[in-house]
Amino acid sequence: MKEMAEEDYIAVVNAAAKFHEDVAFHQWAINMKMNQYRALQLVPMLEYWHYLAEKEKNNLARDKAAGISLQRYHESFGTIVGRFGRSFTSDNSKNSYFKTLTMNNILDLSDDSEGSHLAQVTPKTQNAIKDMLHKSIAEEEEVNSQCEVFERIIRKFKREENEDRFLAKVVKEVDEARSSNAYLKRIYLQM
Repeated sequence: MKEMAEEDYIAVVNAAAKFHEDVAFHQWAINMKMNQYRALQLVPMLEYWHYLAEKEKNNLARDKAAGISLQRYHESFGTIVGRFGRSFTSDNSKNSYFKTLTMNNILDLSDDSEGSHLAQVTPKTQNAIKDMLHKSIAEEEEVNSQCEVFERIIRKFKREENEDRFLAKVVKEVDEARSSNAYLKRIYLQM
């Protein structure tokens, strides 16, 4: 990013040094060229690039939450959508909807029209993303069987009349239950 900006800066200065209608700007460009573009090495300029690099690093870390790696893309789908959401200015409610979802790390994969999350990648990649995120029947059965373990624990203490004792017994047993799905366990402990 920095290299490209510096190349653009040098190209503009070189063009202005050759000719520009604004005499003061033309003279400034000649001076910049004679001084070998040293303005690019000034401390405020270097601090600015450091700030942008840190900001981009933080944005990439946040976008990796989606973590969907795509073939032939150098970034994850979350990074692509995150960058789109941060740079996008909304002019209607649909665009505002997608921007709001993006800022909350939520992906809407139900819409592939212009301005949507899926519109940021090719149709072939859209299908690959949908296939990747599609739940298989085996996964659903596994979740259901894990839920059944916790539901049995709740039913076991259903007759307990004191709500505090009921809750304490259920929480204790759910916490001690063997479960390969830590997320479900945490959900049941919060209920």
